[in-house]
Amino acid sequence: MAEIVTIGEPLVLFAAEDEDQSLAQATHFHKYLAGAEVNVAVGARAWATRSIT
Repeated sequence: MAEIVTIGEPLVLFAAEDEDQSLAQATHFHKYLAGAEVNVAVGARAWATRSIT
């Protein structure tokens, strides 16, 4: 199995849960991983573990 190395910095995205407030006034957030490196790593892992029928 081939190995893939990603180089870069993964990002953290904070998305506000408070829909009725501005971003500056929001107090509750969800955290998500973001960035091209994370997308490539997750996609490659999913592709490598898919079942072959």
